[in-house]
Amino acid sequence: MAERAAELDKACRAFLAGLASPGDFLTGTQRAGIVAEVFNFPHCSAYQSIREEGLQGRELLRRVESLHKDFLACLVHCVASLQDLLDAEWHAAALEKFSSLYPGHDEQLACLTELISVTAGAVGIRSFYLATGQSVPAVPAAKGGSVHFSSVAEFCKGGLETTSYAWGPQVMKAQIVASGLEKIGLSLPDWVDNTNPMSPYSKLTPTPFSMSLQHAWMQTMYIPPQNVLKLFAKVPDGRNLGRSGMELVAGSYSGSVSCSF
Repeated sequence: MAERAAELDKACRAFLAGLASPGDFLTGTQRAGIVAEVFNFPHCSAYQSIREEGLQGRELLRRVESLHKDFLACLVHCVASLQDLLDAEWHAAALEKFSSLYPGHDEQLACLTELISVTAGAVGIRSFYLATGQSVPAVPAAKGGSVHFSSVAEFCKGGLETTSYAWGPQVMKAQIVASGLEKIGLSLPDWVDNTNPMSPYSKLTPTPFSMSLQHAWMQTMYIPPQNVLKLFAKVPDGRNLGRSGMELVAGSYSGSVSCSF
């Protein structure tokens, strides 16, 4: 039991360090700032009034903007605290905020995807430590260095596409640029299954590096990522939640927050 606990703690701390590192399109400073927003300001009483008023789309975004001056902080709190109210209109309005960072539409989509990925990772880490009665680690210092990509075209030819599975964009199998994946230490055979529109990871394909961090974390915390679509895959030793169990958990959670994925 102690050995497993240490293994989980090590995985979370490694994931946390990665979240504060330069990412696909966001800098280490921006990503560390996202983690800080999640760790230091997890709740806001104003969100309850937003729920009571039934705000959605652009109106919801405008209200949260009035509470947070930085646009990244605004989007983080929307995702972390109000995700069940977010819709396609909110997504379109949020995209516009990234025009100051990248002029291209696909790059803006990737930035928003990356923000959601980092936010979700930080929420997951914080929740793990709180649920297990441990102190939440300090927010790591931002790591310097360049972002991994300047254009989606580096790993996706022809642009991102939207399928019938929700409204988030993804990289399609035929569009993968292998050299872009190799640039960050990934291989085409190991990565291609993520482009299956039915895979929960398909919506993270616009951010290959961020997805690789979550894959490494999941390898230890849950089940190997390659088994996500295999309902009867063997559960790793020391774990009780298999693929079918995860489906029940995800379905229950998605239903509780009205998630349309």
